[in-house]
Amino acid sequence: MQNVMSGSHSADICSVRERTVLPQRFDGIKGWRFALSMDLGYFEIDPEVRRNTLEAAKIFKELGCEVEEVDIGWNYGVLDAWQTHWEGLFAGIAGDLLPQRRYEMEPFVVYLLERGLSHSAARLYRCNLVAGDMYKTLAPILDKYNILICPTTAVPSVKAGHVWVERMLGAREYTIAGGTSEIQRNIIGERVLRLPK
Repeated sequence: MQNVMSGSHSADICSVRERTVLPQRFDGIKGWRFALSMDLGYFEIDPEVRRNTLEAAKIFKELGCEVEEVDIGWNYGVLDAWQTHWEGLFAGIAGDLLPQRRYEMEPFVVYLLERGLSHSAARLYRCNLVAGDMYKTLAPILDKYNILICPTTAVPSVKAGHVWVERMLGAREYTIAGGTSEIQRNIIGERVLRLPK
């Protein structure tokens, strides 16, 4: 898929001009150094997720990799920055639908759009400063290790029909939209491997 999608496209300003072709086969990962952060410095994770992440890390060790836990030193300011960033982007894309479509929308979507529309440009820009601070602690780790691994989500999946907003938003494990660590990767765009929960 990467080989098909690689290269520039006139309809996509985010496409990269250089075409990258991935080989059909890759070299093994034996000898790689993996940094493991279970909580990225600030959020609690469910015991089941912790257990599954450690099991996955064990497989990397069996493949000849070195896996070492690291302290990334992030805090809830990261969550606040990502929520602000996400809400602002969401409001920029869909905020104009709110006046006419409010009562057709999921209440949580309305909540996100209203929050996004309330953010100032200055507050949105300050998210970049947080990303810079995040990178100051992440860069030395990525200089030493091939990759950083962390859980994909802080909590296990929930059953169909579960009112996830009540469960996730009220939980200490909460990061965003069900406890995902995607927020970190989205802000800094670095080589972070999220392991299955």
